[in-house]
Amino acid sequence: MLRMAAAAVASFVIVFALGPRMIRYLIRKKIGDRPEFDHADLNELARHKSNTPTMGGILIVIAIFAAILLFADLGNMYIRIALVVLLLFGGLGGVDDWLKLRHSAGVSSRDGLKMWEKIVFQIGFAVLAAIFTYHHGAASEIGGLTPLTASTSRSTPSRSRCRSSGTWSSRS
Repeated sequence: MLRMAAAAVASFVIVFALGPRMIRYLIRKKIGDRPEFDHADLNELARHKSNTPTMGGILIVIAIFAAILLFADLGNMYIRIALVVLLLFGGLGGVDDWLKLRHSAGVSSRDGLKMWEKIVFQIGFAVLAAIFTYHHGAASEIGGLTPLTASTSRSTPSRSRCRSSGTWSSRS
């Protein structure tokens, strides 16, 4: 519980410390988004948001990644899978933003990824993570019990571990 709270505080501090610098950098490099809608009134309402810095998701990914590296058990296979999924989804958002920036600069004809492309990649990443977890999750051990044997066991393991052997103690 304490590590979880420390990770949340660390993520907040990272975003709070790096956020203003990153925003200034993105504004200085003119890396901004110009929101355009198919409706003239919406465009008029969002006119003041032109050149709003984009690529802010990278700051969130960096903060989460750093907090996980600092406070999570990297020996846990599920943590490593979560890190890979974080990087995949963050990379997908980065590609989408990059395509939007190239479009606004007149270099590309694509205005980001299409909605169906994003959902296909997201479902694909989720399916890959699920398959990997299914096949390799049975090999991970929790206190000497694999998830398969723990679920078929007649005794219910308690939340406390036996200190001497490191195995789950059972309730009688």
